[in-house]
Amino acid sequence: MAFRSQLHVKPSTLLLCLLAVSGALTACGGGGEVDDTVVAESSTSTPAASTEDSAEALISTSTPSTDTEVADGSASNADMAPNLPEETILPPEAQDTETMATAQANSTANCSIIPAIPAVPSGAKLVTAFGAKPNDTTDDTAAIQKALDGMKSGEWLVFPSGKYLINKSIKLKVANTTMYGAGATIHATNPTDQAIWIQADGVRVYSFTKTAVTTTRQTTPWSAGMTIYASNADGSRKAVNNVVIQGNKIINAGTPGTNLANSAGSAGIIILKGYRFLVANNTVQRSLADAIHITSGSRDGRVIGNTVRENGDDMVAVVSYAAGGSGALGSGSKTYSDWSNKQSSGINKNMYIANNDLAGQYWGRGITMIGADGVTVRNNKVHNSPMGAGILLAREASYQTFGTRNILIDGNTIDQTQTMNPPYNPGNKFTTSKITGHGAIEIHSVIFKDEAAIAQLSTDLSVRNVAMINNKITEVDAPGMRIGQASGSSVSAVDPATGKTVTRTTQAGRIENLGLEKTAMSGVHHSVPMSISTTNVQTTSTWCSGNTNSGSGITSGACKMTAKPAVTGATLSCTSTGQTG
Repeated sequence: MAFRSQLHVKPSTLLLCLLAVSGALTACGGGGEVDDTVVAESSTSTPAASTEDSAEALISTSTPSTDTEVADGSASNADMAPNLPEETILPPEAQDTETMATAQANSTANCSIIPAIPAVPSGAKLVTAFGAKPNDTTDDTAAIQKALDGMKSGEWLVFPSGKYLINKSIKLKVANTTMYGAGATIHATNPTDQAIWIQADGVRVYSFTKTAVTTTRQTTPWSAGMTIYASNADGSRKAVNNVVIQGNKIINAGTPGTNLANSAGSAGIIILKGYRFLVANNTVQRSLADAIHITSGSRDGRVIGNTVRENGDDMVAVVSYAAGGSGALGSGSKTYSDWSNKQSSGINKNMYIANNDLAGQYWGRGITMIGADGVTVRNNKVHNSPMGAGILLAREASYQTFGTRNILIDGNTIDQTQTMNPPYNPGNKFTTSKITGHGAIEIHSVIFKDEAAIAQLSTDLSVRNVAMINNKITEVDAPGMRIGQASGSSVSAVDPATGKTVTRTTQAGRIENLGLEKTAMSGVHHSVPMSISTTNVQTTSTWCSGNTNSGSGITSGACKMTAKPAVTGATLSCTSTGQTG
């Protein structure tokens, strides 16, 4: 989805969404691009094929349709929703000694600890023994793949220092193996097939530098820097368990204007149906899409201690889809079919996102949860999000995402939201788009009317059970917190069966059971620092305590809930050395 007030969604962008449901990457709906007000276009759509090794099949058989929705207004026309209460300035109030975060601390007490990278064992294999040669002009793909395919469980493959060239993705297919590259660079020369591609359980990738030739933004997992992604024989997604991606650098190798200016054709790191993964202490700089992207029912994962700079979309995205294809061509009844199983297998669950240092993307948002259940976002720094929210929680209709629930946003620092230009702006993408007007922390929800007519979907496709605690917001050209800014619109696409344009109508979705506690704001360049719509947020479902703007207590007329909501966020258990229990 695109970050502008009125924008035609590119076909390649929606292809990304379609592939996410069939198992490939997405960079929309939380994985990449969220529309504020989007103008409908029409195109045709045919099903995407999905096979493990065929990038061509996934790409060439899809002609995506384009959806549109109103997620919220632009900075110029959406300063506040109808019936938005005025801000109330309060005298300093007594602070509770126990916050919502304290009650949940034990469940994730050690999960911010990053395990040490193990020492290289004495029996480790060297990739050079299989014919790979660093620092020359010979392609090393075949030699590296031969070495990887010949590994046995428990073995390490070490890359001596130097630069290795690959002309297509290298695939780690043997379970419980380790690839180690301190001092080594893997340079991909093919813009559309360039990933370190993890397909087996228990794989660990440590300490590489990854660079690439890129052209235009791509839409597949194998055009990423590193990918966790495997398929069953029937093309369905296969869970990949216990992967570690740690201490790597996915960075550009050249200067702006060259084909080395970016680090990855799509996302820096993509995780599709990854279970119990760890992504830690990596640097992702100038990926053309999201920096770190998690989708397809991934669960029990940690994203901790990473550094992101100057990427082309969301910096960390957690997104999952309730239905595939064009939203305009769907229906509430189709989405609701086999709903229990869809939610069980398809929604991202139990994620811990902590201590990441994120700054300066030229499109997108900072951290997004769109289709997620049980996420803790703790002690992250989000600096200079020039286009959209620093942290976004949403349900998006046109991309048919799941709802978002049980989210704990604790102790994060968000500064310079929509106040600065990005330091890197390839193709003038930022300067040719409008900023969204999102709050530094933004919550909104949009649902199709035919979905809202089904009581279970109306509840499940909501944003609910959210606690925001002890966050610090400085310098924002919109509200510090903006909640419920959404309105109805329509999405359109051409039905390939009939050749006729089909239109489907949206409305604001449910937002409920929110706790807003001890958020300290300053430098909010907006008349309503804490903007909560009394129209779109459920009555008496927001609890507020101890929030301040420039040192003075503030509240809202929407803060009518009398008790803190019960929110756990992630419920991972980690050992004293940072291992997941």
